[in-house]
Amino acid sequence: MFVSSAVVFALSFIALTDPGPTPTALVAQIQHPPPRFKLRPGDRTAVQIAVNGGIERSLQWSLSLRRGDESETTLAAGNGGVAGAAVAELVADVLYAGEKYMLVLTASDKITTSEAKAEIQATAPTYSVIPLDEGNWSEVRYQVYGSDATGDRLFYAGPSADPMPILLMDRATGQRELLRVAVWSTESVRLNGDGSRLFYNGAFPPPAGPPPQGISGLGFMDITSRELAIIHADGGDFYSTDATGRRAAYQAVLPDATLQYFLYDESTGSRQLTDDPQAIRQRVARDDCPQILGTRPFISADGATVVIVTKATLGLVPADDTLGCRVFAYNVENNEWRQAAALPQSIVVDVPTLSADGQWLSFRARFRPGIPQSALLLNLQTGELHDPVVDVGPFATADSVVTGDGRGIVISTQADLDPRVGNADHNLELFYYDLATREVRQITETIEGIGRTPGGCPSYRPFVSRDGGVLTFFFHVFSVEACHLDGPMRHERDGFVFRFVRAVRRRPGNRGPVFAPIADQRVPVGDTLNLSLSASDPDGDPISFFAQVKDGTDVPPGSMITDHHDGTASFTWPTRPENAGTTVLRVAAFDEGGGEVVQDVTLTVVASDRSPLPSATTTPVPLPTLSPSVLCTCPSDCNGNGEVVINELLTATSIALGQISLKTCPAASCGSGDTVTIACLTRAVAAALNGCP
Repeated sequence: MFVSSAVVFALSFIALTDPGPTPTALVAQIQHPPPRFKLRPGDRTAVQIAVNGGIERSLQWSLSLRRGDESETTLAAGNGGVAGAAVAELVADVLYAGEKYMLVLTASDKITTSEAKAEIQATAPTYSVIPLDEGNWSEVRYQVYGSDATGDRLFYAGPSADPMPILLMDRATGQRELLRVAVWSTESVRLNGDGSRLFYNGAFPPPAGPPPQGISGLGFMDITSRELAIIHADGGDFYSTDATGRRAAYQAVLPDATLQYFLYDESTGSRQLTDDPQAIRQRVARDDCPQILGTRPFISADGATVVIVTKATLGLVPADDTLGCRVFAYNVENNEWRQAAALPQSIVVDVPTLSADGQWLSFRARFRPGIPQSALLLNLQTGELHDPVVDVGPFATADSVVTGDGRGIVISTQADLDPRVGNADHNLELFYYDLATREVRQITETIEGIGRTPGGCPSYRPFVSRDGGVLTFFFHVFSVEACHLDGPMRHERDGFVFRFVRAVRRRPGNRGPVFAPIADQRVPVGDTLNLSLSASDPDGDPISFFAQVKDGTDVPPGSMITDHHDGTASFTWPTRPENAGTTVLRVAAFDEGGGEVVQDVTLTVVASDRSPLPSATTTPVPLPTLSPSVLCTCPSDCNGNGEVVINELLTATSIALGQISLKTCPAASCGSGDTVTIACLTRAVAAALNGCP
C-alpha cells in the first residue's frame, strides 16, 4: 500500500504534539474486608477498594461477588481511579451460612488488566462462648469447674484454701452464690447429676469437738441444707456419682497401701469391688494403659453399672500379654463383674467418659508412636469399637466426651469439620458430633492459642451436659512446658481471652441483649473511676457481664467488675499514678439463649500537676553496652508494679509486630519513641529473668 509523505508527516506531527496519557502500573486492591473474612449472622460490612494507575481516561473497574458455582453478581462498577473508598456493602442475612464467597475486583484500561480477590464466609455458629475468668468475678481465681447433668447449675472452684471458695451459678435465674468449703484437693470437686450435692475430697470438721483439723476423705455437701457427709476416710480423688448422688464409685487406699475400687451406697454403706493388686496401677508409663486419668471408676446415672478400665484381669479372664486395656462392667444388683471389651495393645485409653445409661464409653486414644490420636467410642453391650467416630484426617485430637444421652460426642481437634463456622487456621477447637446424623457443629471459634503444632499442650477436658447443650472448660493463656501457644487463645468474634469458659447452644430465634449507652470516662489520677453497666434482654433471659482491656488478658490492675445479677453491673478502678493515660475497656453482656453484645469504652486517667504522667524514662539506668535510646527503668512493665511477667513480654512483642497499639503498654518502647525495637525486647527479657533495677 502506498502512503504519501504528507500523511507520514501528519502522523509524526500528531505523535510529537499529542502523545496522550502515559500509562503507569495498574493496581487494584480490596482494602476491606481482609482475606478469609467471616461475616456472622446480623453483621454487615463495607467493601473498600483502591484503584490507581493505568490510563486514567480509559480506566474502568467492577466489583462482583462470586459464588461456589462460579455465578457472579455485580456489586459496583465505575470509571477512573478510586482512592480507598467504600463502594458496596455485604449483609450476612442475604448470604448462605457456611458458604464461601469470593469478592473479585477487576480494573482494566486500553493496555492491561489488574485483579484482586478476597474470600469471605457467612458463618452460623451454633454455640455462644462466654468467658468466666480473667476480668470477671476477679476476687476468686477459679481452678476447677463443672455442671450438673442438665447444665442448669454450674460451679467454679477457687484455689486450694481453707476454706476454699466455690461459686454456684443458676443459669435459669443468673444468680450466683459463693460457698466456703474446707477442701484440700481442688481436682476432686464435682456436682452430681441432679445438682443437689457437691462432692469433693477434702477436710471435714469432726462430728463434735476437737481435733480442729477434722477428718480428711471423700464426702459431699448437701447444697440445700449445707450438711456435710463423709463417704470414706482417705478416699481417693478419682470417683464418680449417679444422678442422685446416693451412689458413688471411687478409689480408696487399703491398710497395705494398695489402691482398690469401692462402691458407696447411701442405704448400705461402702463395699470393696476389686482385690486384684494390679486393678489400679499408681504409676503408669506414658504409653501404658490406662493413663492416669483413665483410672477413674464410672457409674451410670441410675447407679446400676460401674465401669473401669484396667490392665489387670481381676482374676476373671486369662492373662494375655498381647492385649492392652481391658474394660470391665460391674452389675450392682447381681454383684458381678464381666469383661466388656479387651482392646488392642496399640491403644492407650485416656480421659474416658461414660454415657448416662452405661452403654457407651468414649475416650481419646493415645496410640503407640506412628499412629495418630483419635476419638473412639466403645459399645459396652456388644464390645464393638467405633474407630474413628469422625474422620479428622492428620490433625490432632485431644478429647472425646460422650454426652449423657449417648446421642453425640464432644471432641477437640484441629480439623476443619463445620463449614458453617470454619477452622481454616486449624486452631484446636471443640466440636459436637451427632452420632445419628453425622452432623458436626463447631462450638469454639478462636484465634491464636494452639496453632498447627500442639506439642505437649493439654486438652480442654470439658464437662458436658447430658444433651451437649452446655459445656464448661478451661484452657491455658500462656505457653507452659512443652505446650507452645501462638498467643493467648481468644474468641474470634469479641477478642476475649479463653481461660475459664462456658459455652451454651444458641436458642433458635434468640434475640441478644441490648446495652444501655455507655459514655467514655475521664477522671484525675488518684480518683476512683466508676462505670455503671446496664443491659436488657428482649426474651427475658438472665444476663452476665464480662470485661477485659481490649487486646489484653484482664481488667486493669486494681480494678474490678461486679455483676449484680439483675441486668446491671459496676466497674470500679481506684486509680494510681502509674494508671495515668488512656485504656480501652471492652465490656460485653451475654444472655443464656446464646446472645452477645460488645462495646468498647475509653477510660482516661488524667495526670495532675502533682502526679505527672509516668514515663519509662524518668529514671534512666546507665548501661554503656546499649544505645541511650533504649534505656529505661523497667522495660515492658505495663502495670508499673516493678516486675516484668510473661504476659507483658507477649504484649511488647505484639506491639513490635504492629498487632496492637503502643498505648496498650507505653513502657514497652523503653524510651525509644513510638516503636518497640529488638533492643527493647532484649531489655524486657533481661528484666523478666533478673528483675528490674
